[in-house]
Amino acid sequence: QIDFYNRYGGGLDTSGISVSGMSDWKYFSARFTTPVGAADVELRLISTGSAKGDCVFDGLYIGEVK
Repeated sequence: QIDFYNRYGGGLDTSGISVSGMSDWKYFSARFTTPVGAADVELRLISTGSAKGDCVFDGLYIGEVK
């Protein structure tokens, strides 16, 4: 999940990728548009529900796409 905040800490927008099930390595990619007035961004890798097992993240990147 990726959250954007204004300079006062107020939330502006939330976007994310939802993944479920079991599998080997998979590549996921998403593009997000930064809202007007955003001063901070927070990337959260979270597990919801009754997840079991391991979850591994590799090569995380947030950057400008030109």
